[in-house]
Amino acid sequence: MEDECAWPRPGMSLFETNNTRDWRPNANMSWGPNWTIYQLGYAEAAKLLMRHTASGKDQDFLIYPILFTARQAIELGLKEIILYGNRLLGRDDPYPISHDLCRIWKIAKALLADAEALHHPGPSDDEATTAFEDLVMQLSAADPHSMTFRYPVDTKGRPSFVLGNSKGKVPSLINTRDLNQTLDAMFNYLTGVAAWLADILETLDDLRAEFSPGGEW
Repeated sequence: MEDECAWPRPGMSLFETNNTRDWRPNANMSWGPNWTIYQLGYAEAAKLLMRHTASGKDQDFLIYPILFTARQAIELGLKEIILYGNRLLGRDDPYPISHDLCRIWKIAKALLADAEALHHPGPSDDEATTAFEDLVMQLSAADPHSMTFRYPVDTKGRPSFVLGNSKGKVPSLINTRDLNQTLDAMFNYLTGVAAWLADILETLDDLRAEFSPGGEW
């Protein structure tokens, strides 16, 4: 058992690969610049923390990394949708270099509408999209620049957030069990939309390969 009170000692390494003992804890870092891996990683980190706090344990200080990692997962998921959407529609527009969830969602929503009109005619799940949008707006109002739950004060030394029940304020009590259900629904929405776009892209790539010169019939 590792000494929980151990201090740094000479020879320690942050990025050590253990090939001589148990290889199972080795994390594979060779996925490349994979947006899905990053998004799933932050989402799963938030879920693990929320499961830990659901029984009423350590929630008073874990709520900050929960909300920060969840927000990061949502931002990554939206930017992944933008990348897929632009590729699907043949556009070269980059994803926004911003932490502004309102702006990022607005771009993603417009791309989804264009993608649906082109590749999936018919009624979409407007209810889920409207609910997701409302949740994004709530999170963006409380944490507009991904700083609120990262630091206790802003760059001018003021408290990172104001307590209250109105828009842009953070309630004095947050039930992590309910939060878990809401965030899980948001993660599921992002995963489902990204999977839908990726499936269309894969189908189109297969068709291009099949019907391109030299392709098999």
